[in-house]
Amino acid sequence: MRRALPCLILLCCALQAGCARFPALDSRLTEADRNAPYPALVPIGPILEQAAEASGEADPAAGLDARAAALRNRAAGLRSPVVPDETRRRMGRGIDTTALR
Repeated sequence: MRRALPCLILLCCALQAGCARFPALDSRLTEADRNAPYPALVPIGPILEQAAEASGEADPAAGLDARAAALRNRAAGLRSPVVPDETRRRMGRGIDTTALR
């Protein structure tokens, strides 16, 4: 019973989400859109070939290696100290409170 109650609540929430109304999508369609024919279904092979040709890279691994090297260099730059050494030493000395007395 303890496991069934959370599952039932989750199921009810999912069912309610499925009944949600979409915002006025039909009002955005023009008459030409409504009367347009369905798009033609084509095999995926030629589409993938066109995408491979359009990318222009014969070997995508070379591009990935260059990108990985650039990201490593960027990460190395982010590992540098945020506070410079001189400022860190000055902060370590603390505040001179003699003028406040």
